[in-house]
Amino acid sequence: MRLGKHSFSVALLAIAAFAAPAALVLSEARAGEAPRHERLPLQMDFDRCALAAADYGDPNLQGRVRLQLLIRKSGNVYAAFVHSEKGIDDRRFEHCLTNQAVLWVLPPVVLDYSRAYQIILVPGGTEIDFSTGSYWSGGHFAVAGRAAVFMPDINDPPEPAELNVKAAQATLEVADYATQAEQGIAELEVRKYPEAIRTLRGALATDGDDTLALRGLAVALAESATDLREARYLGERLVALQPESEASHEALLRVCFAIGDDVCAYNEFNAARDAADMSPRSRPLSELQPLTEKAAARLRTAASSFEQCTVQKGDEARALCVARRCLDSGTVAYSEELSGQHGATYAPSDWRAERVNEGRVVVGRALEGGKDRREPRWLVKVGEQVVTLMPTNDDARHVTLHHNGCSVTKAFQPWAKDLMKPAGKGAPGTNIEEPLDKLVDAKRKPKPQP
Repeated sequence: MRLGKHSFSVALLAIAAFAAPAALVLSEARAGEAPRHERLPLQMDFDRCALAAADYGDPNLQGRVRLQLLIRKSGNVYAAFVHSEKGIDDRRFEHCLTNQAVLWVLPPVVLDYSRAYQIILVPGGTEIDFSTGSYWSGGHFAVAGRAAVFMPDINDPPEPAELNVKAAQATLEVADYATQAEQGIAELEVRKYPEAIRTLRGALATDGDDTLALRGLAVALAESATDLREARYLGERLVALQPESEASHEALLRVCFAIGDDVCAYNEFNAARDAADMSPRSRPLSELQPLTEKAAARLRTAASSFEQCTVQKGDEARALCVARRCLDSGTVAYSEELSGQHGATYAPSDWRAERVNEGRVVVGRALEGGKDRREPRWLVKVGEQVVTLMPTNDDARHVTLHHNGCSVTKAFQPWAKDLMKPAGKGAPGTNIEEPLDKLVDAKRKPKPQP
């Protein structure tokens, strides 16, 4: 804490001393231009809010408030909200905090980012009350003091915490100078999905290659299950525009989880982990690591069971075995895509196989969605050592292209070998289970000079 416990008069002097620069930054923001000079979080920002809370009848604030700041690479905080709270639910006080936060300008960096900033409030000591009521009542002149606010170091982010959606949505503050894409990202962060989708579509209508809007819309459509097919398309387009960015692969990774595509999730996590900007974005990626580990475990099980198909007797049995191994999860993922796209619940039925001639079998799986019925079908050629699947309709082509569980062993041979290694084995960073913080430290470690 930098100012300690204050009387009301001392706090007013502190506010007056800093009023001019705060007003200057505010006037720039309202003029539509982001403030350019650095203005870090100040103790007087928090004290002003604590004093206001006391004046409105809440003098004994006690607990923690975790702010989430959305920051441009220039350092401007273009949006802020209360991520979570403990012991405090004073919305007036929290609104005051987020209103102050969009005035801050942190040091510039090479990319936009989101970070947490947590403050701690403790009960004040005692103050002397010389008011008329206390004098004539004969009561004690000592009364409880206002809450004191402790600031963290700007370079000391707190540990991850679960989002309080109600508090986040109620306290969201977006700077006047924020772009339409930034407004949409802020709405996405607090899970206002309909508003975020509408805002981000508007941003893309103005600039179809706005990568921030593409990133936000892909994630919003996926997390809300509004349109998983479009989310996949937007995520892949984003990766094509920014293939070296961790943020692009992370956005597509979130889409992969939403549609249940383990192969996609496995590959995108690895691509995000190897991106040039992974280190500064490692925290949100590390939060997705447990889900990726589960996807990798499912892929390992599928890969290890592939050889079981070769011992099946009869063409139909072998064809069904291969179809289930390669496409079972893919057809489930596709049914979820259709459900989000058409507003009906699609459910896959059992696999069926029909032998057409020697060594050739047609396999299919019906997807029922109310009055609509889809049935992806494949022609399976069963050989002595090789079994191939060829899609025979558009639904099967989509599943084969986007959800083929066998593609990891064909197109990604180096990763397939790593995938089959037990957890913790191999070179550092080659396995999904390798902690990201170790990889970040390894990348930061200076290389030995020759």
